[in-house]
Amino acid sequence: QITKIDFNARKWTLRSSDNREFYDFDYLIMAIPAPQAAILLAGQTRHYQFVKDIKMQACFTLMIGLTQAIDIGFDAAFVNNSILSWIANNSSKIGRPANMSLVINADNDWSEQHIDEDIEVVKHEMLTALNEIIELPEQNIGHIDMQRWRYANATDRKEFSLYDEQLNLGICGDWLVAGKGEGAFISGMDLFSKISA
Repeated sequence: QITKIDFNARKWTLRSSDNREFYDFDYLIMAIPAPQAAILLAGQTRHYQFVKDIKMQACFTLMIGLTQAIDIGFDAAFVNNSILSWIANNSSKIGRPANMSLVINADNDWSEQHIDEDIEVVKHEMLTALNEIIELPEQNIGHIDMQRWRYANATDRKEFSLYDEQLNLGICGDWLVAGKGEGAFISGMDLFSKISA
């Protein structure tokens, strides 16, 4: 884990939690959540206040692999009036394995309230909520996994990426665009265009 960054004589030096130093980098690109980036930046760049002011929300993700495919009636759906916010048939995406798999995201506000809850308790609550929407026999669940995202989505975005040309410092991540894989890609490409301009 990198715990300290320094810019001196046009070069970046990084220090790790085990007190090792990595030095003489021309550019520093940060692709980590805003709260973690703000700690490292500690006022070093003109973008510090922007990053520090970003509020991020948590999200729990439930991943289920089914032994037999079922018809859920949609490829993906936003969910209202539930602790869940999103359900996707992940196997309906192009190039995915034939075995059916579901990805279910919990509501951000609910996730924030339960972020330090025992993961098995969260899993049970999400499965209960899912079964109110989709009939999912327990014997059809071949694989199940949970992910706790402490920093999943951000509010009040104004930029796709941030670049401080005086420091050769770039900041990118899905939180600058949207909390999805394509958001990370867009942010990274936007930063590349700024650096290479």
